[in-house]
Amino acid sequence: MARKRLEVTRTPEEHESLSTSVAHGHQSARESNRARIFLLAPDGHTDADIAQVLGVSHDTSSKLRKKYHHKGDQPSLEV
Repeated sequence: MARKRLEVTRTPEEHESLSTSVAHGHQSARESNRARIFLLAPDGHTDADIAQVLGVSHDTSSKLRKKYHHKGDQPSLEV
């Protein structure tokens, strides 16, 4: 039986903040990857899709999505 994918949502303000963060590149590679995952996840991409596009492990995307849900649905680059 397939697992239910944990949904990630973001407000337009969060999207703008994450996009700006990625565009300026003034953070660590880890924070940049997290921002990119948060940008792709709400658009219906699976963890496997995100991992392939960003060159990270499936586990990275999956764990970040889980942490997002445990933190109260706030995309934080410090999770």
